[in-house]
Amino acid sequence: MLLRSMDASATKVDVKNINGKLDKMSKTLVENSSTLVQLIEEMREIRKSQQFLSDQYEEMKKHLRSTDEEVKTLRIENQDLKDHVRKLEAESG
Repeated sequence: MLLRSMDASATKVDVKNINGKLDKMSKTLVENSSTLVQLIEEMREIRKSQQFLSDQYEEMKKHLRSTDEEVKTLRIENQDLKDHVRKLEAESG
């Protein structure tokens, strides 16, 4: 491979080749770690966004339940008023 044989000593060319390959590996590791850091940051942002949306969804559900109760109450009041109007119309008619 890089060394010609087990008993031959490393030449300057062999050392340069090894150095070059180690440099390439080092650069690749730095690039990969940089990419990994970016991915981790993106995941954090996605989690924040998901939590925000989840919180908003829960708030909307609470509001919907509250509004639903108000509508039920208004329907009952409306029916009571209609019944009262009919009663008054029947008495005056």
